[in-house]
Amino acid sequence: MDKKRKTWRNSDEEYVNAGNLLRKEGKIEEAKEKYLLALEIDKNNFQSLVQLGGIYEQLKEFEEARKYYERGLKLKPEPSNIQAKVGKVLMEQGNVQQAIIGYQKAIALSAEQPVWVDQGLGDALKKNGQVDEAIAVYEKAIAIKPDNPHFHLNLAKLYFERTDLDNVIKNYQKAIKVKPDLPFNVYQSLGEALKKQGTRTAIKSAPEIKHGQYYSNIWNALNQTNIETLDSDISNYITAYF
Repeated sequence: MDKKRKTWRNSDEEYVNAGNLLRKEGKIEEAKEKYLLALEIDKNNFQSLVQLGGIYEQLKEFEEARKYYERGLKLKPEPSNIQAKVGKVLMEQGNVQQAIIGYQKAIALSAEQPVWVDQGLGDALKKNGQVDEAIAVYEKAIAIKPDNPHFHLNLAKLYFERTDLDNVIKNYQKAIKVKPDLPFNVYQSLGEALKKQGTRTAIKSAPEIKHGQYYSNIWNALNQTNIETLDSDISNYITAYF
């Protein structure tokens, strides 16, 4: 009897290992079948549950993904990354308030989270109308990862809702400094914020950046004069004047 149980246990591990290899090769459906076979042998195989959650999330079958993640968490509630994935899936389903709870549970389990967790929580808080809380999440994230331009861009948009133009401009400039080849609309938004602030603003073309023509278009559209340098730190990429 003991020998038989050992054989079955090895078999479910082999299915998991086979599924892992197939998933690495991008053979998602074949990998899914292997994990399901492992669960037929051991319904509490944690790795199979988590991997199936990831596969269904990848396939955008979010209800199935959540089901498998939550089954895994019932067995091992401590992995913060799985809890965060539940939050992400809930957000995809439009269940914003529960998504916030999911992300917050993950952070409570471990304060050190990958970028997408902070991003997800900030997005969920913003969507739920909790702008101040979202700002706090991104400000905290920037303190840890100051070179992430997307945090600065999100903050710029949130501060715009608060009509805090100083912080809008500051965060657009920081995002541009970190990643000069951001899309045209980022530079356009910076120009508009400066214009709303009561400045006469222009953005010159920067030939070393692929969007140089776009910046030139902003210059032409704004058609401003009385030029003074605004921020020399980013003058190699864009020069904003007032």
